[in-house]
Amino acid sequence: MFINMDSPSSAPNSSSLAHDQIGMAGHEMRLLPQVLDGLASTDPHHVLGMAAKIDISEGFNSYTALQLSQAVNYTAHWLESHTDMSHTIAYIGIHDFRYWVMELAAIKIGHTLLFPSPRNGVPNTLSLLEATNCSVVFYSGNCKEQAIQLKSLVASLQVMEVPDLEEMINTPSKPYLYNKTWQEAKDDVVLVIHTSGSTGAPKPIFYTNRVLAFPDAMHLNPSIPGRVSPNCHTMLA
Repeated sequence: MFINMDSPSSAPNSSSLAHDQIGMAGHEMRLLPQVLDGLASTDPHHVLGMAAKIDISEGFNSYTALQLSQAVNYTAHWLESHTDMSHTIAYIGIHDFRYWVMELAAIKIGHTLLFPSPRNGVPNTLSLLEATNCSVVFYSGNCKEQAIQLKSLVASLQVMEVPDLEEMINTPSKPYLYNKTWQEAKDDVVLVIHTSGSTGAPKPIFYTNRVLAFPDAMHLNPSIPGRVSPNCHTMLA
């Protein structure tokens, strides 16, 4: 699975130091939901990601900016329709673009999203839910069994299956606007991952919008003559 949030016109040419330092202002202060919605408006058919089909001999599915923006809007409204959610919600799923959609949808509705690894043992996931005060777990695919096990151990826990990706993309939905400014949103905790848990219970790692914007700020790194800069922007240029 691959995703590229840059339109062709935004990838820098690494041949010029001046190009790295001029015209990139603001790239380090972009909020991901707004980047996606803006790209869906200006370049809707830009392919953001590809994923292999179930039968690899049939090739790949491609997902455009417009499709993924629609999926995020639908999912934001769908999530918001569920009342009594804790501030932190969790998602355990199979490895597809729903992780990406859930992340941006959660940012839009103002909830922190916890990603417990599907490979975790149930006690480790319970420890993460407790550490983040999370009482709602969304799941997909064969992670249903783990969600049911968690529910059997914590009676107050809510567990819900998310729609499939095609439903997220193809169900008509009104735009879900995310109007926060960078200054308002930069320190919002929007994502929680965790340590491996190899030496005890896994510890949560909290990501803010500022942390998520760090790869965007790599646009500002000066290029060094004769050296290929090891960041996604120059590699995709």
